[in-house]
Amino acid sequence: MTEKFKVLETFTPKLTKFNNKEEFLKYLDIHKMDLKDTSTYKMNKMFSIPGYRITKIKGEIGLMTAHYIPKDERGGNKDINTLSNGVKIEDLKLLDNKINYIIEILKENSLINDE
Repeated sequence: MTEKFKVLETFTPKLTKFNNKEEFLKYLDIHKMDLKDTSTYKMNKMFSIPGYRITKIKGEIGLMTAHYIPKDERGGNKDINTLSNGVKIEDLKLLDNKINYIIEILKENSLINDE
């Protein structure tokens, strides 16, 4: 008897970069139906909008400002890769990706709701 199990592969799509939120919103108007069932984790891996992250609220795709990086650290800093408390932005992004991955697994297994 063969047991069935899921093999989880790393999601590494081609990154599409937008210069601003308006460009992304135009793209979203055209592709909204294609993206409606795509998780925010995957969309944030697929698209880059400076200063924003993609979110879903009540099933509607939207943008959220990158409030997890303090305003004084978003630009004009000598070392833009390290926050004032010494935490590397790269480490925060890695942690954010891991948390989003865990959330996606929980959603796929119906352990939490997609809201």
